[in-house]
Amino acid sequence: MPDAALDAAPDAPPDAPPDAAPPTAAAMAHIDRTRFRMGSKSGRPDERPVHAVTVAAFSIDLTEVTVAAYAECVAANQCTIPDLQIHECDWNRRGLENYPINCINWEQAAAYCAFAGKRLPTEEEWELAARGTDGRTLPYGNGASGGEECEFKTADPPLCPVASAPSGKSPYGVFDMTGNVDEWTASAYCPYDRPACGDARRATRGGASDFIGGTATSRTGIAPHTIGEALGFRCARSD
Repeated sequence: MPDAALDAAPDAPPDAPPDAAPPTAAAMAHIDRTRFRMGSKSGRPDERPVHAVTVAAFSIDLTEVTVAAYAECVAANQCTIPDLQIHECDWNRRGLENYPINCINWEQAAAYCAFAGKRLPTEEEWELAARGTDGRTLPYGNGASGGEECEFKTADPPLCPVASAPSGKSPYGVFDMTGNVDEWTASAYCPYDRPACGDARRATRGGASDFIGGTATSRTGIAPHTIGEALGFRCARSD
């Protein structure tokens, strides 16, 4: 499909499902094979150029992986516990079972997704799930009216329970694509016009802390061994 056609008549994603009980850790949104325009003309340099991408059918977790879900992997001896050198880690703290697991490096995130029969999403999958095909800058539109996402706080804990900001869902009904933790992806942090650049860093997406930017197109490159109170993940699956 020519780029001009994409600009003129993008396929609209289905309406997000109505608010209901918080989704389980296993709940996923299915997205059919889709062609969309990835990137931003007005964002930071690493969000350019805007370019057409075709993404094969896949499913993605409705929420970030929670402490409770990650604990199941640890109990099965398939995951290692988070590095707790950072004070604001959610692991093994009473009342935070439905918070995003944080203080997780890339290898730990990938190990959990493998345990769950899934994998980390690519950047292309993540951005499509976050913004759909209409070019919006945020999962919930082009301007915030307040309350659509969990802002990273200086309080302890700095995060929020997953799916606690339902008005911030993406067009596909996916929660917390901005807000809460910055999320690991499977993709190397390469320029869009040099996808095989060989950068050892991994692209992270989403989140709401100062170093991320918090839009559906913003991206950051982080070394795979890095941990942080603002780093977590969700999983995907090829369909």
